[in-house]
Amino acid sequence: MTAAAPSGLITGSNAANSIQVNAGGTLLLAGSGATNRIANTTGTTLNGGTMSIASGSQEGVAATKTAGNVTGTSATGLGALTLTASSTLDFSSLGNSTLLVFSSFAPGTFTLNITNWTNANYDGLLNSGLSTDDRLVFASSQSTNLNNFDFGFGAGVNVTQIQLDGGFYEVGTSLTPVPEPSTWLAGALALGAVAWTQRRRFQGKIAFAKVA
Repeated sequence: MTAAAPSGLITGSNAANSIQVNAGGTLLLAGSGATNRIANTTGTTLNGGTMSIASGSQEGVAATKTAGNVTGTSATGLGALTLTASSTLDFSSLGNSTLLVFSSFAPGTFTLNITNWTNANYDGLLNSGLSTDDRLVFASSQSTNLNNFDFGFGAGVNVTQIQLDGGFYEVGTSLTPVPEPSTWLAGALALGAVAWTQRRRFQGKIAFAKVA
């Protein structure tokens, strides 16, 4: 089941205190731009479910770091992210330029599986993501939680963090994430279709040669 974040979650007296996404469910942050879909103080609990972000969607503001120099000022756009089971954070497969800034992260013993994350600039040391990249930022150090992130290589494998301004940290990997199984399947089917077409053409040529 997929549900978009309704306007009642945004701000004011109607803002929810927390959101929980159970197994089989997906919370979708749809649209693009810096629209405040969820109140900055609203916490999100993933209980085996998926939080999915549309391409170009931004919740919060984050500084950038290039060659060790920080530019800009960060601000949270989402409350605490809590795991009560291993869950998924799905960045859009249709593009990038997505930014999420959580106030904190409490994974417990569980893993946050991050899919469709693309960042061409993050190197884990001197360069953070830019506005054209997918970015995952927290308003607190994640040094004790790095083993709870999986960017497609295994929990904690090549996961690092970069300090931005103040107490904000960006989490990522300098490796190229492995495509989702669905992406591999689509590619395999496409290659199979091409191979089948070429084989049929080849067989047709052989048959024509025999007749001639």
